[in-house]
Amino acid sequence: MAESSHVLAPALAAMNLDDHSPTIITAAQRALSNHLILSEIFDYISMDWQGCWKDRPVEALRENYGTATGSSGSRGVEVCDGSDEKRQDHDNTDDDDDDEEDWSVHHYCRGGVLLRCMLVNTLWFEFATPFLWREPTEMVSYPSYKTAIVAILSAIEPVRRQLYAKHVEIGFNEGRDNEDLTELEFPRLREMQLRTDYEINLPKINGYGVKVLSVDPRYEPCYPEVYTLTQDRMNELLDQIAERFRNIESLSICDSALAYPGTMEKFKERMHYLVDFDHSFVTEQSHSY
Repeated sequence: MAESSHVLAPALAAMNLDDHSPTIITAAQRALSNHLILSEIFDYISMDWQGCWKDRPVEALRENYGTATGSSGSRGVEVCDGSDEKRQDHDNTDDDDDDEEDWSVHHYCRGGVLLRCMLVNTLWFEFATPFLWREPTEMVSYPSYKTAIVAILSAIEPVRRQLYAKHVEIGFNEGRDNEDLTELEFPRLREMQLRTDYEINLPKINGYGVKVLSVDPRYEPCYPEVYTLTQDRMNELLDQIAERFRNIESLSICDSALAYPGTMEKFKERMHYLVDFDHSFVTEQSHSY
C-alpha cells in the first residue's frame, strides 16, 4: 500500500488554500471537495496501519512542494507530510541502524495524518473527524492513559464533547478514577478495552451499547509474583461491569488474575446477554496474595 501522506501531498500542493478568489477553481480543488472522493481518501488513510512519518518542519515541505500548499498556520502545509521518507521497518534493520535513529524526532502515524487533514478546512474537518474518532487510541502509535477515552474527552470543552463522542466505536481506558461523562451519548460505541493496574475504576460513561469488553490486568510473573487484580478487587471490578456495561455479549480477561471460588460462574448468571466469557487466565482460590 502506498503511503497515505504521499498520495495526498501532490494533490494538496496543487491547491492554493489561501486563494479565496471565487472565480478560480482548479480541478484539484473540485476533486478534493467532492464528498465521495474525500470518503475514499480518508478510508484509505484509516487502513494504513503501518504508516509512520517524521514530523518535518514547514520549510522542508515548502522546499518539496512549493508555497502553494498554503500558510504555516492552522490550514497550511502541515496538513500531510509529503516527504520522501520511507516507513521504518524495524524488523528488517540491524541493531546498529537502530542505535543511529534520532529518537528526539517526533513521528506520527495514520492518526497524525488525519489530524492534519482536519486542519485543511471545514469540509475536511467534518469528513476526517469520524475516521479519527472511530478509535481514539489510534491517534498515537501506542495507547496510554493520555489516549484513554475519558482523558481525551475531558480535555475538550464540555460543549464540544458530544461532537466527538458520537463517532467513537472502540474505546480504551485505564483503570484510574476519572471524570464523570455520563451526560454524553456514545451511539456507536460497541467495544471497550480496559487496562487495569493498581486502580480498577471503569470509565464513567453510558456503556449500554457496548457488546465487547476486554480487561487487561497488570500481572508480574517474575519473583515475587504480583497480581494487581486479586479476589476482592475482582469482585469490585465485576460489580462495575454489571452496572455500566450490562448488555455486553463478550468479556475476556486477558492476563492472570485471582478470584474467589465460584465468582466467575455467579457473574455469568448475572449477565443475561453474556455469551462468550473467557476467564481462562483467572485462578479461583480462597486465599489472597
